[in-house]
Amino acid sequence: MTKNSTPANSFIVLVTGTIVSIGVSLLLANRFPSPYQYVLGLLSELLVVLLSLGVLVYEINSSVLRAIQDRDILVAAEDSAARSGDPGFANRLNNVRNQLTELAKGHYELDDLYAVYRDDIESIKNLTKGQQLCSMCPVGGSPDDVALQFSNKSFHASMAEHCNAADNKGVTVTRIYIFERQSILTSTQECTAHLKSISNTHVDVRLIFLDDPRFQHARSLPRDFIIFGNNKVSVGRIGKNSRVDGADVWADKDKIDQYRNKFVELLTQSDKYKAQSNTAGISEQHGGFRC
Repeated sequence: MTKNSTPANSFIVLVTGTIVSIGVSLLLANRFPSPYQYVLGLLSELLVVLLSLGVLVYEINSSVLRAIQDRDILVAAEDSAARSGDPGFANRLNNVRNQLTELAKGHYELDDLYAVYRDDIESIKNLTKGQQLCSMCPVGGSPDDVALQFSNKSFHASMAEHCNAADNKGVTVTRIYIFERQSILTSTQECTAHLKSISNTHVDVRLIFLDDPRFQHARSLPRDFIIFGNNKVSVGRIGKNSRVDGADVWADKDKIDQYRNKFVELLTQSDKYKAQSNTAGISEQHGGFRC
């Protein structure tokens, strides 16, 4: 089906045409004798039906042509893989098939942290006024990890989009930082500077400390995910050394609702950040968590 053609077009033509034909019939009612009125009304209705059928046939034809083109591409790819004899071609073709199957389920994968950041940024850009951005940031590691994290350009780009969405686009942005230890807050100047900076925007900044008994329930909840309005949820995939090495992204409504409920649980437990407390900052294992 073409970009500008949808199944609703034929229905729109039918309704619009019917309204126009009724208007024309009423207009001509006083200008022609009664027998001709009925003939003109019938002809106008017939014309509307023919136009609607024409649009419907075009839509079906476009959809079928697109399906044939997609099939031809897949067949050509299979031929290329067969001619090559190299397993690399066959493996890539199987990967594409698997990706299409997952996309049909409303799911795709991101293979590394850079891809996760890039996908986050583009998704935040697509949010509009009145939507919600529910953002998680798990925090752990040494002071050196903190300094490395905040030198990450992708991290800064992601945070810039968070703040822009809150300050300039009317998006409700809530960001929960989950610290492994309370001592991380004052581990580096980068921590303090980051939280103070983001607290000066319209982003609602929240804190959870896993070594504090008050937040015991949070230890069993997921810690690395972002919900982009009602569009999708991106769930960080933890690899070796407790570091994020990719993500699973879902557009399925049930999956989004599932993580939204988890976010609400975490939000109700969290402390609201106060910049004047002088206990600001975050740390992360370098490349280990997205924020």
